[in-house]
Amino acid sequence: MTSLRAPGKGRVVANVDDITLSQARMIVSEAGLRRVKRDGRRAVHAWVRGTIIAVNSHPCLDGLTRVSYNPKPKDTDDFDPYFRVQETSGPGRIVTEADRLVLAKPTPDALKGYGWLRHP
Repeated sequence: MTSLRAPGKGRVVANVDDITLSQARMIVSEAGLRRVKRDGRRAVHAWVRGTIIAVNSHPCLDGLTRVSYNPKPKDTDDFDPYFRVQETSGPGRIVTEADRLVLAKPTPDALKGYGWLRHP
């Protein structure tokens, strides 16, 4: 489930199963990441901003590349402030924007969703 917020410091206005955005920008709050490092607790400090194209359209993810954000990868003590393409080995390429991005679960019964894009 993805939460949609009103522009600015708006409140959550809806929760959706999937959303497709154009002109998507991946944003990580430096202050929020510092808080996570300092407190050792999870907190929302990364999000995607863009123009809504479709909501709850159940898009086909075949042929798309998975993108995710993990500030504390398991195999390291370092913090990683970037959204990355999920590669089979290594940390993956950094992604900061996309012409079109789908936020959705890989399957309806999956516990978490990811970003999906074409040719990063």
